[in-house]
This record gives sequence, C-alpha cells and structure tokens, in this order.
Amino acid sequence: MDNLSGKLITVYLLATLLAAGAAAWLVHRYRSALPRLMRAPLAAAAPPAAAATPAPQRALPPLPSAAQWQRAERRLIVGLLALSALMALTHGAITQWLYAEGPWSWPRFWMFSALLAWPALPAIALLRRWSRLRLVAALLAWSAAAWVLAMLRSTEAQSGVTVAAWLAFAMVLPTLALLLLTTRRTRAAAPWLWPPIAVLCAAAIVGMDLLVWFVDHHAAALMPLWAVVSPLWLLLLFPLAFVALAWWPVGRFARGLARAYAARRISDLMVLFSAAWALNLGFDAITSGPWALLPLLWIVAALAWAGRQPAPAAAQVPTLLVLRVFQQDANVGALFDDVIERWRAVGHTVLIAGTDVVGQTLDAADLFDYLDGHLAARFVRHADDVPQRLAAFDWLPDAERRWRVNECYCHDSSWQAALTALVQRADLVLMDLRGFAAHNAGCRFELGVLAAAPQLRRVVALTDPSTDLAVAKADAATAAVAAASRFVWIELPARAKRRDAARRVIAALAGAPGAAPPSLDMRPSAA
Repeated sequence: MDNLSGKLITVYLLATLLAAGAAAWLVHRYRSALPRLMRAPLAAAAPPAAAATPAPQRALPPLPSAAQWQRAERRLIVGLLALSALMALTHGAITQWLYAEGPWSWPRFWMFSALLAWPALPAIALLRRWSRLRLVAALLAWSAAAWVLAMLRSTEAQSGVTVAAWLAFAMVLPTLALLLLTTRRTRAAAPWLWPPIAVLCAAAIVGMDLLVWFVDHHAAALMPLWAVVSPLWLLLLFPLAFVALAWWPVGRFARGLARAYAARRISDLMVLFSAAWALNLGFDAITSGPWALLPLLWIVAALAWAGRQPAPAAAQVPTLLVLRVFQQDANVGALFDDVIERWRAVGHTVLIAGTDVVGQTLDAADLFDYLDGHLAARFVRHADDVPQRLAAFDWLPDAERRWRVNECYCHDSSWQAALTALVQRADLVLMDLRGFAAHNAGCRFELGVLAAAPQLRRVVALTDPSTDLAVAKADAATAAVAAASRFVWIELPARAKRRDAARRVIAALAGAPGAAPPSLDMRPSAA
C-alpha cells in the first residue's frame, strides 16, 4: 500500500469512528434537550385557548389493504435491487478494465459483477431492519457462493485461500464500518455526519503533510514557531489550522445536505442506501483510484429521474397517528422499526415528538436545527400556534415514494391542543398501551379524544398483561359515538416475538385482524 492509499484509509477509518461517536453523542444530547424544552416556562402567559375548530371536510382516502402494502413494499425493494444491479454491473466493468489482463471477457465481467453486488444485502437489511445476526449470516452465505463462483473461474495460480482473502479484504472492513454507522444509536445521524467529518479528517492530514514538507525543505522557516511553541504543539497546530480553514465550507456543505433533505431531493432511506454502497466503493477506491466511485452516479441519476415522476396526491393517502405510553422506549422503537417503517410505503405518519422515538425520527433538518440552536422554535407554544405547525408538515413523498414522518413538538401546556388537531387530520390510529395504568392521565385524555372523533376509521390499540385494560376500554367508550366497532384491541404476550406482533398489528391496520398478514419477513431489528 503506497503513501496515498495509507492516508486515504486513515481518513476512511477516522471518519467512520468519529462519525459513529459524534452521532451517538448528538442523539444523546438531542434526547436530553427535549424534556427541558417541553417543560420550559413560556415567556408570557398563554392566551386563552380558542374553541377547537373542526378540521375542514375532506374526502376520506381509501385505506390500504394487506395486498397493497405488500405490493408497495415489493415495488420499493425491487427498485433498490435494480439500482444495485446497475451499480454492480458498472463496478464489474470498471474492475475488469483496471485489473483483467487480455481482451474483454463477458464471463469474467458477469463474475466480477456478481462478486461485487454484495452491498445490496446491507442496503436491503437497512430498509427491512434486519438483525445483525441475520445480516452477518446473509453476508457469509453470499461470501461462500462468491468463493465457489470465483474458484470455478479461477486459474491454477489462484488458490482457495487467496480468493477467500480477497473476498474478506473487499467485504469485512466496509461491512464493519456500515454496522458501526447504522446501530440503533447512530443511524439517525452518522450517515449525515460521515461526509463532512471525512473532509475535515482529510484537511488535518493535508496540514500534517505541509508540516512534514516544511521540516524537509524549509526547516528554518519554522524556527520562529519553535521559539514560541513546543514541537508537540506544532504537530497539533498545523492539522488544526487546516481543520479551521475547512470548517466554514464544510459547515455549508453539511447544511446543504439538510436543505436537500428538506427539499426532498434526498431522503433518509436513500442516504442509508448510499452509505451502504459508498462505504464499499470508497474502500475500493483507496487502491483502485477514483474510477471505483463512478457507480455512485447511478444513485444521482435515479433520484433525478424519480424526482420528475408524478407523485400521488397527498389528500388521497391515509394518515396514521401514532400514540403511546411514554417511557416505553424499547416497545416503541420496535414498533417503529417493524410497523411504521413499512407503513411509510403506503401512508402519512404523524405523532407528538418525544424522547422515545428520537432514534427513529431524527432527520437532517432536526439535527442541524439542534446544532444551530433553533430547536426551541419548533415547539408549539400555545393552542393558537397549532394550525401553523401543522401547515408546515411535509405531506409530499420522497423520491422513492415513501411518505415522511411528521412530528409536532409540544410544551406540557400545548400538547392537548396539538393532539386534538392531529386526531382531526388522522384516518387511522395506532396506540401502544403496553404499560398503561390508571394514573397515565395523558393516555386517558387521548382515549377520550379518539372515542369522540367521528372521522376516524380504525384505532388499533396494543395491550399486554401490564395494561389496565378495563380502564382503557372504559375511557374509550365514554363518548356518544359508538366506538366499540372502531377500536381493535390486540393483546400481546409479555414476551411476544416481534415478528408475530408486527404481523398482527399490520393485519389489524389493514382491516383484517384475523386475516393472514403480508408475507414479507419481519425480523427483529438491529440493536
């Protein structure tokens, strides 16, 4: 490995470690800031709450069936696989051009393309929220198949150990980097932080190289500095100076990513998909050169093409309101990974923001609002602010035709007005009542509002043995509206398997509590 390759791999590893650490720290700080902002005293007394105005009448959109869910998910997965195939074919052609001796060989081209298509697995795993164990098993199976294919096409000079070492070198480090950047604690922020941090790491190495050049060629020019600072501090001064010079343009670049997300030119899913491929191609580019990065242009082309396609009207898409008992982070996190991520293929999602869903809902706009100190401006201060906040929701789909999750940030004094407005906008409600007790006044208020909302088509309530079911059902039946047929109560065992629980919830949301749910796999998500 030459000097440049060593520097590039240093940037690669440092950026990965720093992005993962910074993401975990930022998500923790963001989660810690939310309770303080929720309880923050208002600068002035709240004006008297105006009487709740009914939501404007709108045509009720059709609710998606289980078959429609399955088709929407399959269409998304097939699209990502097709994009992965194009990238793998391009990567295979570049690899043959760079390394293969002799004339063009179609069998060798197809072999290279098949061997290099493995990033499709972690990309789909991120979408489907596979467990770490399942992803590792899939990668090992792919490696075994790739080894067999390579040995069938290899020459006598290539031993099985050599081929296995090449596959391990190509797959292990990028996979470990991706796993580090997409844990439950890092995936909300790390893929957005990796590019700017990589640029800053490169700037630090350039500063170190400049110091080495001065020492080798113009050591006398450093004498005034040596008279002021020690050699150790000088080793830090040059890298930090170049990081400082790069800080402003890198910050502009990072905020440009946030603006691109807000404009729906990129999405959280496509950022994760791009990370799966970029970490692989970037590692390959360390030894192969920048040509190895050319397949990433397919992602740019696909996003540009998708952005020009007509999107379904937002009013024709159903809205799901998610409610839950707070301080049940594990339950809610699993619910988002197993159900809400799938729902986003067919409908809107709205909820009141909380610390329990930060890992699932934090996006680029949230992240940079927090870093810039603007997070407090997102909060609903008074009941009269609710319409303005809801008007700012993003009701348009991303390029891959998934609908975004819209959150309402509320103070303790404003969440009830926000809830009432969200219920008026919703068609379906998913309410996680696991751990609910009679003292949970907020959930009891929510149940009463749901029972009195005439436009709601279905309320799916999740319970477990710890739920005070009698109180919950009594609160849900207090209104004059006949709410019994609207509420679907699903009792989950205390140690219910997430796969089985997700299937039951999806079937209930699809209007067929006793019917077979979609056949697509629902496995436990990564920790």
